[in-house]
Amino acid sequence: MRFQDLQQMLPQPLPETLMRYRLIIILTFLTIKSYGQCGQEYPSGFCHSSIFVTHQGDTLNKLDNLGFYQGLHLYTYSSDSNTFIIGNYRHGQPVGEWKYHCSDSSYSFGQFKSGIQSTSDGNGGWVTKKQGIYSKDGVWKYFDKDSQLIKTQRFEHFDYKNGWAKKIFIVDTNGTFILVNFESKYKYYSKFRKETTIHYTEDGIILSAEYNSFWRDVTLEYYNNSQVSKKTKRRKFLGKALNKTIEKEYNYKGQLENKIKTTWHNRKSDSVWKQVYW
Repeated sequence: MRFQDLQQMLPQPLPETLMRYRLIIILTFLTIKSYGQCGQEYPSGFCHSSIFVTHQGDTLNKLDNLGFYQGLHLYTYSSDSNTFIIGNYRHGQPVGEWKYHCSDSSYSFGQFKSGIQSTSDGNGGWVTKKQGIYSKDGVWKYFDKDSQLIKTQRFEHFDYKNGWAKKIFIVDTNGTFILVNFESKYKYYSKFRKETTIHYTEDGIILSAEYNSFWRDVTLEYYNNSQVSKKTKRRKFLGKALNKTIEKEYNYKGQLENKIKTTWHNRKSDSVWKQVYW
């Protein structure tokens, strides 16, 4: 079904013109991380009922014979009647193109990656299944309320035996996908764990990088020429951060200018500052 056909089937605003068939109501809340803005990578705060009937008599949010999501499903936002997510499932897995509609009438189209979702069993307990929508995946296109394309992103996920990695790209004015964010986590629950986060500008110039491990945390900040401007390092003992940090500041040419050692005592710090002359 095309989303143009869907919009005709579901008049606006959606929640005010939808009639709920209260057979068995199972509310599902997406409890994954959120950035507090509509249309972002990880949706949160949406509710989802097991049976949803439009005033035309079309039933949404059906289940297959094994109890997994099947067919067209709608998520509504509890505090905003014009914010919703809608798309299709096949045996619990999101398929095809989904629509993410925001309260200001802007919207986006793209695909979702499934995750682990918990639902009420109706008896005070919970049932956990691999289904639902977890995070955006593949190419997403964003439109303003006048249906003008304003941004295109691509989300790439890589799952490994001992971890995962993720890349986010944005299309520039030439139609080229530019890497703007990279994250990875490996062996997260062991002493060999590594966590990396790198941010770039929309032109692909590195802004900052964080490298966290069982033994140390390192943060790098960069000038617009990709030269390190500041390096912060904090060591750990058995995975727990120690009370000392070392900061090094560099000039635009990469030469060390300042070095600051900080010791923390009950949330207060004593810093030793050293200036390097050239």
